Amino acid sequence: MQCELRDFVSHDIALEHVNLSLELLENARRAVLMDQNGAYFADPDSIQNSRQLEDFDPLKADQYKSIITTMIIGHYNFGTELEYLHRYHESALAYGRGLELAQDELGETHPLTQSLNKNYTSLLVRKQVKMCNSLISYGITSNSFMKSRWRRKMRIS
Repeated sequence: MQCELRDFVSHDIALEHVNLSLELLENARRAVLMDQNGAYFADPDSIQNSRQLEDFDPLKADQYKSIITTMIIGHYNFGTELEYLHRYHESALAYGRGLELAQDELGETHPLTQSLNKNYTSLLVRKQVKMCNSLISYGITSNSFMKSRWRRKMRIS
């Protein structure tokens, strides 16, 4: 039991570190979009990827891509830590955010995008299997579940 507790504590600490790094990266992403006077030359909420910045400044576009790529890895690590802590819904959200960034910035064929897609899909499938197993352990089959939903619907109507 002591070993398991130690594992959870280390994952909690890792989760805090990843969360902090994602906050810092978000600040860095926004800073790249500022000129020398501190004014945004591009709206940080409307920029989808570094290709949109190439017209403004190719160097800024490279910096932006580097930050986004690191953020993608951060979301992947965040999802992994949440998964270790059995916080599957939050883990799926983290993987999904990383996947969305990866698709926009790196494209569908990039290995990091494919890895995130695989983890995201795998987690969703495992969540479905766990939910089904929980229902079965309570004696709820898909047939009885659907019948009870139909009965409730009929009472509401």
